[in-house]
Amino acid sequence: NNVFALAIQYPSSDFVVTNLTVNPPVLGGTSNAFTATYTVTNQGVSPTSETSWYDYLYFSTDNQFDPNTDTLVGSLSIWSGNITLPVPVSGSYTQSINAMLPASFQPGTGYLFLY
Repeated sequence: NNVFALAIQYPSSDFVVTNLTVNPPVLGGTSNAFTATYTVTNQGVSPTSETSWYDYLYFSTDNQFDPNTDTLVGSLSIWSGNITLPVPVSGSYTQSINAMLPASFQPGTGYLFLY
């Protein structure tokens, strides 16, 4: 009975993907290349403190993201040379990743995950 716990909020940034589109809109066919354009918004309570990071684009045959089994199809280094840092609270950035579906891609439904 000599312990007291006090919940505190540690200010941090919190990114959420708010938009993701692909061009061409139907993937596969004679070329498995495409461009994914996306927007990430900081929904946290403080600006970003990191000076660089990577955004990763994964392809999956199911709707569950698992970086151990899904296929990395593209990535982009994010730094002050391609976005304005820090990303403020409610601020966002938009980027594009040139990607390629795996050669083993089979017709049907697939999923893209931006991490």
